Amino acid sequence: MSTQPVGHLDRVRTLATTARLLFVGGERVGRETVITVYDHHKEKPQATIEVPAYVAALAANDEHVFAGCSDGTIRVFEHDNKPTHEIDGAHEGGCTSLALRGNDVLSGGADGSLRLWSAKSGKKKKEWALSKLALRTVAIDPTGESLAGAGDDGVIRVIRLASA
Repeated sequence: MSTQPVGHLDRVRTLATTARLLFVGGERVGRETVITVYDHHKEKPQATIEVPAYVAALAANDEHVFAGCSDGTIRVFEHDNKPTHEIDGAHEGGCTSLALRGNDVLSGGADGSLRLWSAKSGKKKKEWALSKLALRTVAIDPTGESLAGAGDDGVIRVIRLASA
């Protein structure tokens, strides 16, 4: 097991992984923030992705990495640094958490809302106002039948999509 440093940020805020890659996001003081793409099989950085706002949340699949940013935008990149699309204004006050399942992206925000998006088009499918405080973590079950969100109010909320 390697314990070598992967990269450096002033504050690491989030990690995501695929079978081969580790994505590291956070913030750097006085410079553009980057997502470091680390190949953990080769044990070396593969790429860096510059992001204009600090990265509070990451989720990844075999093709893309999704970055939830402090400016409320969800940015989508190919693993080699090429941007594919953005979901502008996904959350007021920042996108604080992300989860993926198939073609669905689930996001939680500083605005207390939980939103379900199409990963390919970026179109919003559904949304729920869960709290007056920020959500800090979200999850989507492997079957896609239920979602969960929790945050600064300390309440964990589960939504069953069949009844939502």
